Amino acid sequence: MSDTARVRQSHRKSRNGCRECKKRHVKCDERHPACGGCNATDRRCSFLDFHPVYRSSSLVALSGSETAKSSSTSLSPADSSLYGGLTPAVETETTADVGERRIASLQSDQEPTPCFDMRHLVLLHHLESEAVKMFSAKSGLFFDGADLCFEAIFNSAVSAPYLMHELLAFSALHLSTVQAIEADKTRYLRQAAELQTRALTLFNEVRPDVRIENCMALFVFSSMIGMHALFDAVASYTDFSTFLSNVAHYLRLHRGVSAITHQSWSVLSRSEIRYITDSIMTADELYRQHLGDMENECDKLANLVRMSTDKLGPGPHQACQEATQALHWVFGVRRTISKLCPTHITLAWPVRLSAEFIELLEQRQPISLIILAHWAVLLHVDRDFWVFGNAGQHMIKALLAYLGSYWDEWLELPRSILNTD
Repeated sequence: MSDTARVRQSHRKSRNGCRECKKRHVKCDERHPACGGCNATDRRCSFLDFHPVYRSSSLVALSGSETAKSSSTSLSPADSSLYGGLTPAVETETTADVGERRIASLQSDQEPTPCFDMRHLVLLHHLESEAVKMFSAKSGLFFDGADLCFEAIFNSAVSAPYLMHELLAFSALHLSTVQAIEADKTRYLRQAAELQTRALTLFNEVRPDVRIENCMALFVFSSMIGMHALFDAVASYTDFSTFLSNVAHYLRLHRGVSAITHQSWSVLSRSEIRYITDSIMTADELYRQHLGDMENECDKLANLVRMSTDKLGPGPHQACQEATQALHWVFGVRRTISKLCPTHITLAWPVRLSAEFIELLEQRQPISLIILAHWAVLLHVDRDFWVFGNAGQHMIKALLAYLGSYWDEWLELPRSILNTD
């Protein structure tokens, strides 16, 4: 029996594989938004024609137990006061099997090569010339020191190809929001999907531990992947069930930032992005000083959650209380800071969530959905930031419609926000 025959006997057909893998007679791993075989050989996967929401578990090394186990690094844990004194949560998701993707790569007829071309130079130019504007003064995300910050990020991306690809993906995503012609908008969205898929594939191949030399790259990468997923969750809205699943997917990705900051806070606080860490620490100190003196939009929610043990049970009740406490911190900081609140304060909430709380969201537990609706209020307030856009409004409307009038007392704040616009 020939070698070819033996290979064909061991091959299991993939009925739902992409066109490229079928043409090459290799098994497709059916990953989305582009399969592993196409990513490994820089082919354009036919799955991208359907614009699916990214369902990869690629950041398990950022949000999962693998990162927590990287004790060989010289980085020390962050101060427990980070983000309001909450204990950093560590995800325990199961790592997806990458074996089939590696087999597909070995079966390919060419070695992976860099996928940059003239289109990517356009994206790089846009990123370099518009980066500060993309994170505008209205968003408050970048202010003094923005140039130094972006220079440091670019330098990190040179030695971290997964970050470079995601930077370009983010640039394409931003370009899609400023296009007047629908065909151009679609083209940039597709390019963003291709680049993010490549970024996730490259990250999966190296699965780096958190170290001094790469902690900034990992911090920026996990943050941008999270924001990218939030943008997609809203842009791909079809029905409430799918929408909620996509939002939960985003929350799991973004809380991967906590695994990075937990090990590298002291390093990041001395880096070119220290103004972010400084603003968080300053805001936390002010919040603690004025905790008993100021009203908080989450006071009513916190009281209702505190008295809801009978509705939740011990475990879920604790998860909801912790999520509410983190949200109380975000609202409190926004009231405490005199100038426009940085957007990364709003994004601190997903970072602090527990895996148990996200599971409650996926199970459509009403009180967890109500807490999510209160965070959506902040997204709506910060809607001038292009990544957020109409995310808060869509989220609130969807949650109000799903929960109904029974929970009106709990949903007073989200409902009032929509009514005042």
